[in-house]
Amino acid sequence: MNNTLFNPMVTAYKKPVYRHFNLHDNGHKLPVNILEGDNRFIIEMAVPGFDKSEISISLEGGKLTVKGQKSPDNEIKYLRREWTASNFERSFILSENADPEKAEATTVSGVLRIMVPKKEKKAPHTVVVK
Repeated sequence: MNNTLFNPMVTAYKKPVYRHFNLHDNGHKLPVNILEGDNRFIIEMAVPGFDKSEISISLEGGKLTVKGQKSPDNEIKYLRREWTASNFERSFILSENADPEKAEATTVSGVLRIMVPKKEKKAPHTVVVK
């Protein structure tokens, strides 16, 4: 079964960027924005409470996976705890025209931003008939 990113939204809103990604996650869904520019895709993910050393990004076979791993701090006793940053994993199947080898990532103020350039369009090859 080939589910496209945010499948219900594809039908309802017909947003063209959704055709470029498939989404797989582990159930803990951090908010994600996916943008498409002329020469790149941008994945923005809210990662509040995570330091950049606790986030890993891997690229394998056209699949981009983002993981966040928090180490429990057993020395702290909470008097009240209303939120926590918990481990997460989300994967995105990249478009065929994405160039994951040139991807870059930054994190600022709890937002992870992954920039994936598009492959350069090659001119169609023509064959001369002799």
